[in-house]
Amino acid sequence: MKYINLNSKKGLVNLFADYIVKEFSHNTMIQVSDCGAFFLVKGKTDKEEYVDLNEIKKTFLSDNKNNYQFLGLENINIIDIIEYDTEILPKDRWHSFYPTERPIYTQSVIDRHEDLINTINSLNEVNGRSVIESEEEVIGFDYYEYPSMIITSEFPYGYGLDTGRLGYYYSEYIVNHLFNITNSSSIDFRFSSQVDDDMEVKIDISLYDSLLPNEYIKSMVLDVFNFDMSEFKNELQSYDLLDDLKDPFGKKPWLVKDMIGDIIVI
Repeated sequence: MKYINLNSKKGLVNLFADYIVKEFSHNTMIQVSDCGAFFLVKGKTDKEEYVDLNEIKKTFLSDNKNNYQFLGLENINIIDIIEYDTEILPKDRWHSFYPTERPIYTQSVIDRHEDLINTINSLNEVNGRSVIESEEEVIGFDYYEYPSMIITSEFPYGYGLDTGRLGYYYSEYIVNHLFNITNSSSIDFRFSSQVDDDMEVKIDISLYDSLLPNEYIKSMVLDVFNFDMSEFKNELQSYDLLDDLKDPFGKKPWLVKDMIGDIIVI
């Protein structure tokens, strides 16, 4: 997972995407692209009633004027191509996790993100390979990339709980337990909302640098964890999606190891 600097253009489009989702429903997916003179907002939702994005923009700018005033967004135009009253089928996604206090980030990202923000004013993001993306050349760093001309929001930002975000959180919850027993350097996890012929949830796990077989851990996960996520979803109702970007290293309600006592490796 990339660490995205909140006070950057990349942070801007992702945060705005989440602002929009909060005004819609959990069954919504939104993508915001900064095209310079205007924002292109594309998405799908099961919501039937039209939502005025300009009103959301006013609230967004009022709440974040200290962050983005330098970008001159007061007169930005919005092109709205959101599809309403649409059925959305979540896509299966692979997610990578690491044995850190926030498993979506590598330790190098956690260790370096504050220093990079304080050093590089134009920082957009730091990815899992410690490659930084910046608007200008960065002296003293060999690994940096320039952003594309059009900056677009990306998953999980702009996605409601029912369009993949809930599965993303639950995947991190599960994998956070697994590092205790697998001694893996990283774990790739894919969660599906679909079930197989035996009515079991489809998941896939890839362990790196572990002596335990993938299929053994997969079977254990299916036995130990409850994949009826209605209770898990209810526990997240008070969680503010904006904190994914505003406070990525803060306390997350799903980062608990309440099932660790039920995990037994023979």
